[in-house]
Amino acid sequence: LRLPGVTAPASSQTELGNEVYRAAISQRSKGEGAIYGTDAGLIVKFVVNSQSANGSTLREAGLFNAAAEGTMLARVTPEAIAKTEDILVIYTWGIGFDVRSAP
Repeated sequence: LRLPGVTAPASSQTELGNEVYRAAISQRSKGEGAIYGTDAGLIVKFVVNSQSANGSTLREAGLFNAAAEGTMLARVTPEAIAKTEDILVIYTWGIGFDVRSAP
């Protein structure tokens, strides 16, 4: 996961606007039917703990398939958070997969 920037998400984007923090995903689990009414889903959580990214304003978060560079799989631009050691931030993505049999 990488954090922040300011431009609106678009499918053509491959990086965040202003990366200030990068780390591995904190937790991932099976969607358990919560996504698209099937078990074909994934819940991904990323925690920015109290010791990380302090002094930065978090304006976007992205989910990538590699620790450096990689393909951006998802991006959000929530309301800005002025990160301090008193704040813990959790970003959660629900990713659904539409699994169908060939006709």
